[in-house]
Amino acid sequence: MKITIQSVHFKVDKVFEEFAEEKFSKLDKFFFDEPNVHLIIKKERYNYIVEAEVKSKTGSLFIKENSDDLSMCVTKIVDKLKNKASKLHDKKIDISHKSEQKNLIQL
Repeated sequence: MKITIQSVHFKVDKVFEEFAEEKFSKLDKFFFDEPNVHLIIKKERYNYIVEAEVKSKTGSLFIKENSDDLSMCVTKIVDKLKNKASKLHDKKIDISHKSEQKNLIQL
């Protein structure tokens, strides 16, 4: 999984980058190919606004979250992305199984 982190109005450290990579690596099993993750982190006064866009051949997902705790924000985003990616994965599997069944019926 390729992760790009872009921070606005502050600088992220290596520890946070490793934390984000560890969290987002859990999403690999929901994609058929290697997805690209673009993470935008903005700091506005006391809140962090985190936007995550995941692109792969099977589809694209976008989540936005804000909180005063950056690590909690990333954790929430990963949980929401897991739910969306799981639904997308199941939908793609159902479509492929239906097309296989249709081909078997035609034979």
